[in-house]
Parts: sequence; structure tokens; C-alpha cells
Amino acid sequence: MCCRDPKIPWIDLKTLMCGQRRILLRHGERPYQLSITRRGRLILTAAPPDSDAATATPDKARP
Repeated sequence: MCCRDPKIPWIDLKTLMCGQRRILLRHGERPYQLSITRRGRLILTAAPPDSDAATATPDKARP
């Protein structure tokens, strides 16, 4: 990517991952798992419906 579009928000992956190698995300009602591999690549996979992301509420303390 040569030029960053100022209209598209960015978030640093270190901030998102909170020092973890795997986090759970929720998109609508569906849970997803975001993982960092040993080689530093990102993998996004559907998580089982009974995972914590399916029932978790967003943390209102974080922006």
C-alpha cells in the first residue's frame, strides 16, 4: 500500500490484540477468531457459536 486514505480509520494490531496471539471478535451475532501465526501472518476464522464472543458484550471502557 503506497498511500493511506485518511478517511479509513486505522488501529494498530498491538492495540487490538492486547499482547495475545488470539482474540475473539463479534460481527453482528457471529463470532470470529483472529490469530497471529508463528510467522506473523493473520488468520481470521469463524469461531464456534458457543465461544465467548457469541455472548460477550463490548467493553465500554475502550474506545
